[in-house]
Amino acid sequence: MVVAVVASAAPAGAAQPERVKLNYQRGEGAAACPDASAIVAGVGARLGYEPFEDAAAKRINVSVQVADHALSARIEMIDANGKIIAERVLTSRRSDCTELAATMQLAIAIAIDPFHATATGPASPPATEQKPPPAPPVEAPPRVVTSTTIIVSPPPRDAPKPAPMTAAVSAAAVGGVGTAPSMTLGALARVTVRRSALSLSLEGRVDLPTSEPQPVGSITTSLLVASVAPCGHVRLFSACGLVTGGVFRAAGHGLVDARNVVAPYFALGARIAAELPIHARLAFVANIDVVAPLTQTDLLVGGEPVWTTPSISALAALGLSFTFS
Repeated sequence: MVVAVVASAAPAGAAQPERVKLNYQRGEGAAACPDASAIVAGVGARLGYEPFEDAAAKRINVSVQVADHALSARIEMIDANGKIIAERVLTSRRSDCTELAATMQLAIAIAIDPFHATATGPASPPATEQKPPPAPPVEAPPRVVTSTTIIVSPPPRDAPKPAPMTAAVSAAAVGGVGTAPSMTLGALARVTVRRSALSLSLEGRVDLPTSEPQPVGSITTSLLVASVAPCGHVRLFSACGLVTGGVFRAAGHGLVDARNVVAPYFALGARIAAELPIHARLAFVANIDVVAPLTQTDLLVGGEPVWTTPSISALAALGLSFTFS
């Protein structure tokens, strides 16, 4: 009745007849059920047109089998993308498949085109004038158990957006040992670009000249270098690698044959750093570096060495950082 009301309410010719591909299978024990041609004819009679076409994008899968001493028919409607959009299971305790076949044809017709599907099967041949045989005793129709499952696909999740990139500048005071004959003080400027837990810094450092007295005269040294530091961050802390290059300057004062020397300086090292926020964009920064020079410089006075670049040097820095975005 619901199908008839919906069909009568729909305007004639509102849509083109639905076309689907039929995949029909009879399992073991279901030989008494109609074959595929009978199903095609029955569904076509209920719809008033032939709905099946092998080249159709949509398809309907029908399988009939015996399960738990009962005939069971499973009907699946598959959309053009291969997704199950509706599923129905019909079960009958009778073994002759008559009632199950009729219910199955009606269910397939409704699944394909509910506006044209009717509960009436194929038209019967015209009756002859012979006296009809006595009607058989009315038998209660078998109980057909129907279960319907509607599968709803979850909406697609939006792709996660990449973490924003930030830029920061910082300045710090630096103190070090091992880069000159005595402890050094200097200044450092740094530009950092960071995304998520990774960053890359480019920095320049200058050590103030230090003087080392000698028995006669003195020696003044200074260091001017630039470094690249790739870092990984965990909360407030980070670990970095260092690649450093620059020049080492030395000058003699009050010495016989005193000279001014400019020597290349290259080193590799590692850094441990911390950043403590004090404002939305401002933070304290501190780091400790351990560096292994790749070049060696020897300072001589009177032909005797008074200082040689050590194999390991260290420095500490403390300053402020400002983040732009």
